[in-house]
Amino acid sequence: MFHLVLSIESISKELQAQRELDSLRATIQNQIDQAENNSVLNHIIWIACFVGGILIIGWVVWSIFNPKKEEKAWNAYMKHSMEDEYIIDPETGAKLTLEQAESGHWVQHDNLHRQIPKEDIDKLWSEQEKESLRSINYIVENKDYSPVKMNAELVDFLEGTYTLRKYFTWSYSKLFKMEYADGFVLLPHVDYRHHEVSGRETQIMFILNLNDSLGHVYLREQTVAEMTLSFLSGRRKKLLKGYEAFLFNKDSNIIKIKKILEPLEKPEDVEIEFFGSYLCIKNRKLIRREEFDRMESYVKQIVQN
Repeated sequence: MFHLVLSIESISKELQAQRELDSLRATIQNQIDQAENNSVLNHIIWIACFVGGILIIGWVVWSIFNPKKEEKAWNAYMKHSMEDEYIIDPETGAKLTLEQAESGHWVQHDNLHRQIPKEDIDKLWSEQEKESLRSINYIVENKDYSPVKMNAELVDFLEGTYTLRKYFTWSYSKLFKMEYADGFVLLPHVDYRHHEVSGRETQIMFILNLNDSLGHVYLREQTVAEMTLSFLSGRRKKLLKGYEAFLFNKDSNIIKIKKILEPLEKPEDVEIEFFGSYLCIKNRKLIRREEFDRMESYVKQIVQN
């Protein structure tokens, strides 16, 4: 009986050992299989990266030696421009020699009524540049406006306006006298730099002489934050709906200013400044015929009021 018990225990231990051994073998086999799978996966990843790298390099090389349609057109335009004796300034329409363009010095054309020739406009690259110069031609030939030369008094006034002095730099190319009111139309070139955004473009600025000093007030469209604050604070009364007003002179005649602005229900994307006896209205976009007509309508509403 004693020997039978020992035999059973011995068999039990052998079975236990066999199970442990089988388990160990299974574990080792799993690790071997996993290692093989990982090796295969690593090979696949490596091959994919290699092929992807080859494709990227091939695409870069192809892009360099096969420019896009727009680039081909630009290259052709530049080649033609370099062969031309003159360069057209897209801001003023002035026709310059290469030496004048490089030096930055040239004499403006004496004929203030001179329009920019259509063939010169057609030589420009972008439609925006072409449209800008077509708009200038439209103003030059418009009987409601006469080209005039700038005087020192007007320069001093413009340099004092917040509308222009807030820019990094500004200059101008054209000045027109209004025939239907006491005022001018200026085409300023503004150089703006806000954080990482910068640029330079020709805009439109109407200047009306009100013959009455009203102080110094600047208005621009409200930001979303300012509109929200006005709503929450209950501030409803505005000099102009949708516009925020900044008083540079506390003695400004707010009652008269509000009355002058009454015809304008809500002008879009303009800057308005009362400075001394002048009212300035400037857009914030590149000059175009549509922009000019829109600005002109605002001014005529005020003049006819």
